[in-house]
Amino acid sequence: MTMLSAIKALPGLYGRLSALQERDDEQMRRMNEMQHRLDRMRHRLHTQTQHIATLERDLQEQRALSMRVAQLVDIVQELLIPVVNRDEDRLKELLDIYAKSL
Repeated sequence: MTMLSAIKALPGLYGRLSALQERDDEQMRRMNEMQHRLDRMRHRLHTQTQHIATLERDLQEQRALSMRVAQLVDIVQELLIPVVNRDEDRLKELLDIYAKSL
């Protein structure tokens, strides 16, 4: 290639360079947008993970409370039956057991 033909090719090369730069700019814009979306998804995932952990703790607490209510219902039933049957010895025994469980 001679010097003259190289000089004549410069405008075309500048045009191609400009097109490549525009394409690169567009790809960078899209990549930044995707990074922003990824950051938002990570934040949402983190928030949802915390929310799930809170719900799991609340569920465990609810299960423990339900178990305690069931135990208290059993104790009340055990106490009422001896009272109805006038079984004072059994009533005293059950009250002692209940007092020790506290």
